Amino acid sequence: TFKLFFTNQTTFTMSNDVAFRSLDVTASHSGSCSSSTGGLYIGHTGFSYGGECPGSCGKVTVKMNTGTFRPNEDSAPCPGCGREITIEEAILVDCSCTVKYRFQGQSKGNLKTEYHSSYGKDSNGNRKFKRIGGRDEYGRIKWRSYHELRFIAKSK
Repeated sequence: TFKLFFTNQTTFTMSNDVAFRSLDVTASHSGSCSSSTGGLYIGHTGFSYGGECPGSCGKVTVKMNTGTFRPNEDSAPCPGCGREITIEEAILVDCSCTVKYRFQGQSKGNLKTEYHSSYGKDSNGNRKFKRIGGRDEYGRIKWRSYHELRFIAKSK
């Protein structure tokens, strides 16, 4: 059986084990937040989603803070216009995050766990960040298909 839902993500139904497309947790990058440029793509303290606004706001971040997050279920409204963004990345600033996931096609007993964190400042005094997911060198969103995906974000 194949079902397609037109929301942020695509959902497939296979053998009672739902699969969905979301950001690629195997792709991560660390860096430093630059000084504010006045845009809506900023490094919020805690856990945030990043992505493209379907309106005219461009690339934005949506502050989620701490807790348990599921990008295929969460609402991520653009802070500029309120329209739902397409979640392309998870961004950590001054927090830690446990990622639990199971790729499409893997058995239920094959839940993987990864730990990510981003604390402190660089030599210029800018806060450090960790980005999970994002785009490749050609500007394409790095997608993966999952049966399970959740982020558990905590502050210090």
